[in-house]
Amino acid sequence: PKGTKYATSKNKEYEVNRDSHILFAKSQENIVFGNEVCILLEEGEEK
Repeated sequence: PKGTKYATSKNKEYEVNRDSHILFAKSQENIVFGNEVCILLEEGEEK
């Protein structure tokens, strides 16, 4: 879904990407374990 936020690991740092599709990611290497938590936290902060 558009507007979904998730964390990716780049240079040992976590970055939040927006407007990206992550339901079925082609490269699982860029997805950090616990990205669901990051999404919930991001949604909570906006509310």
